Amino acid sequence: MHGKLTPWALGKLPVNIPDPASRGISLLQIQELSEFIQRLCKTGLLQHRESDSTDWLHWEDILMEDIASFILKPAIRYLAADISKDDVHHDLPPESAWSWIEIVGYGPQDPKVFVSFSLHSGFRDFMGSVHHLADDQGLTIRDNMWIGMFAREESAPAHVFDLLNSPIFSAFGKSEATALFLDEHASILEKSWCIFEMAIITDTATSRRRWRLREELAKEEGCSIFKVNEEKVLQIEKERFVTYRAPSSDDIFQSENCRLDWQVRSELANGGDPFSVPWEEVRERIRLMRQGGGIDNKPLLLCTPDGLVGTRRATSVPVLHALLHSFCCSKTDAASQAERRLVMNYIANCYCEDNRSSEHLLDGIRIDGDAYELENMETVSEARRLDGSPEYKHEHSLVTSNEHTALKFKILDHSIRQECRKALEARGVKDNFDNWNNFFDLKRVCNVMPPEHRALTLSQLRILANMLRRRLVEFGGLPAWYKASSRDLWNKDKELHVLRDILPVNSSFSECFQTQRQLPDTYVICPEDVKLVALFSAIERHAEAHLLPEKTTYYVDALCRRRGELEKSANESAEKTQRLLSNTGRGVLLILDQPTSLTWRHNVASLWCLYELFFADRQGLLWDVACGEGIVAMRAPLSTKRWVFGQFDSGIAWNLSSIRVKAEAARCTVTEEKDILLSKLMEFGKNCITEFEQKMTAKVPARMLGPVLRKAACMRDKEDFERLRDACDIMAKLRCSGAHINLASLEGGFGESALHIAAAAAVDGSARCARAVEMLVRMGMDVNAQDDAGETPLHWAAMTGRAWATGFLLRNGSDPLLASWSGFRPFDVCCTGPAAFLGVDSKKVYEILKGWTQATVTAGHAAFAFDDEDVDRS
Repeated sequence: MHGKLTPWALGKLPVNIPDPASRGISLLQIQELSEFIQRLCKTGLLQHRESDSTDWLHWEDILMEDIASFILKPAIRYLAADISKDDVHHDLPPESAWSWIEIVGYGPQDPKVFVSFSLHSGFRDFMGSVHHLADDQGLTIRDNMWIGMFAREESAPAHVFDLLNSPIFSAFGKSEATALFLDEHASILEKSWCIFEMAIITDTATSRRRWRLREELAKEEGCSIFKVNEEKVLQIEKERFVTYRAPSSDDIFQSENCRLDWQVRSELANGGDPFSVPWEEVRERIRLMRQGGGIDNKPLLLCTPDGLVGTRRATSVPVLHALLHSFCCSKTDAASQAERRLVMNYIANCYCEDNRSSEHLLDGIRIDGDAYELENMETVSEARRLDGSPEYKHEHSLVTSNEHTALKFKILDHSIRQECRKALEARGVKDNFDNWNNFFDLKRVCNVMPPEHRALTLSQLRILANMLRRRLVEFGGLPAWYKASSRDLWNKDKELHVLRDILPVNSSFSECFQTQRQLPDTYVICPEDVKLVALFSAIERHAEAHLLPEKTTYYVDALCRRRGELEKSANESAEKTQRLLSNTGRGVLLILDQPTSLTWRHNVASLWCLYELFFADRQGLLWDVACGEGIVAMRAPLSTKRWVFGQFDSGIAWNLSSIRVKAEAARCTVTEEKDILLSKLMEFGKNCITEFEQKMTAKVPARMLGPVLRKAACMRDKEDFERLRDACDIMAKLRCSGAHINLASLEGGFGESALHIAAAAAVDGSARCARAVEMLVRMGMDVNAQDDAGETPLHWAAMTGRAWATGFLLRNGSDPLLASWSGFRPFDVCCTGPAAFLGVDSKKVYEILKGWTQATVTAGHAAFAFDDEDVDRS
């Protein structure tokens, strides 16, 4: 059998790699794991096990911590139990002492890149960063990355008390480069353990030397060390260290190793004769530097799911803004407040110290067995953490009261920014954010522009999202940010009107930033009650789905309007909308959430939204409907040849699946505005309006039935079956308009149909699941339809061990010999048992497929021979 269904080799024994720093994971191994996780996600084998929830873990929202909890640990236990059946291997260590690398590797794998990431980041985004890192750095499938989640044993704590002896130090010393995985808001830098890793990365011999030089210059110039000219520091460093040559030789100090030796000798001599320093001391200092004191010339690579920062694909602008202007390491948070205190103790007592010790790492922490808790929990009301709660007195004293430790945090902030600047400038990125440094001191930098020239680029929208988030968090913590809608940006009746008092008079955000006109590529239609989080998330989903560059422009009225336009008449606003849509180059993005879609379901859609959609249709612009979780293409497939991207909210899709668009019944806050908009629509004739209403009534439900059918096919409860039945009834009614149950627009992100999902979810003995599969087959859904991997519903049923669904599909024409693109038949899947570690039993499916396959061969439909090895293995 060619190819593999699991990321581990069947029958392979774990290899013992005692040094965690040598447990790097290769690109090939992580790609195999990624493909395996996709198979588990799409067939619904990964579920939330907290409480009584049976929600599937979808590929779009599965987190790195979910990978560890639901895949790595159960797989290691399963393999260990299987090996322990054989008494020959009794000398192997227990499964709790195995790491994932020891399961998939064949020996020590020294890392080439040290990866810093957040366990709360999405695995899909993580893999995007991995692929772009490999492309931009020329990594091969055999090159290794050190990723703590894969290198750590199950029994090992996520973080150790003695940070100085943690595997992170030695792994960092072995790697050639460090990669920091960021999202568009650089939210990983809000995590304390990432700051610990950044403290190791930035604590190099060169950085320590430069801080000493800054202190000297600051005393001479009578200023702060952060105000010292960086070029002057570099010049003095060059004169004292880098360009030194021995008088007796011109070549002896040319190599990097000799330079490093000389720099260490000079520091240890402290102004004396460097040649008098014993070689043993020099060697010991270099060893410590390699283990975490830092060794020079290790590049810091800033990676995003779109590519390395500074490259054409990367989201460099928002990352640069987040890092250089709003980052503060003392505000970071952790899952455990004791862990956060441990990291802050490290920064205060070990960072930038030549003689580090663990003496003060546990200050204020009480150890109770394997757990550790805070001793002093007294808080300071005037100081706040990231979540808005009061800061603890111990942490507050480290950052403010103690002058020596407070300086450490400022130095770390500055060092991280400097490292990010170097990474960006090495790729020619030198963006100017002078006008965006202070949210309350915005100034208009360009001439007054008409609305059609005020579109914001994707980069500018990301910066604006970061600024608004910071403003709202300062006002009321993170809850304020998640509750705010675009209406709150301008509503003068609200206590918090974010933009009304900040923007200059008769100016917009666009005019405070851009220096030239920016016509909109995409016009965004967003009701004012939609949350800001959903607005920005939907735009990100749209850009990612269409593979749009960061210079793509969007016009969002709530963000692009001027203060002076708030009092404009409805007639002026309607004419502005027409001009904007006539100047839009690409298409329209309609953003909805659950409450708004519910009003549309009751045939009271926003008249302003219908007005904008009407003129978009007149201009021949493409429609996309989006929510915070995903996007559904309305009139054309996406760049990925799919009609859906992300996990589009099935509740929104259901609300839109039976809408009846009627302009006269649409809602409008002001009666006079409604009369004006209806009169403007009537200028195009009653027939044009009726044709538009019929088109919307037919096209929108036809596209929305895909998410509804796929979600209902999971059969999690009785409501799902009723919704599936109603969706099939709607589909039957839409046949006259061209809708069909096998349309590509109804498929999911993996190219799967609702029948794929229903076959995987058809629990044996469940009448409701059986009726769902029967209903879809009788509706005419193709039983041999293949997803993007070439797998049919029969493959999905074999993967999940669904015996009844397997038999039903075979009786209704499913081909047992149809192979996937990797060459696997359904029989191969159940023989290998890739989901056995999750408790999936494929014995019944194996017997059914074996009988049908033999009968098919006997009937002469195909040439086929059993693989005896597969039969024995089952």
